[in-house]
Amino acid sequence: MVDNAGDIANVDANMKKIKEYTEEMKENETPDRSFAKYNKSYKELKNLTNLVTSPSGSYNSFSDSFNKYDTSAANAYKDLNQ
Repeated sequence: MVDNAGDIANVDANMKKIKEYTEEMKENETPDRSFAKYNKSYKELKNLTNLVTSPSGSYNSFSDSFNKYDTSAANAYKDLNQ
């Protein structure tokens, strides 16, 4: 875990920036920039990054959770472009 400490710190810092940007959108929502869609995308990505940066459980449970969160994050991202 120590070998990846810098990478994890970068992921955490970037997720904080994304959260800040998303919160700013709440006050500036437009028809083509839905706060709800961006907020959902942030939450799904946050679930995925939390799992990856703080893994727990067995390999099988991690794989199942990773697949679920990866799919959810990808679908939320796809929704942003529709």
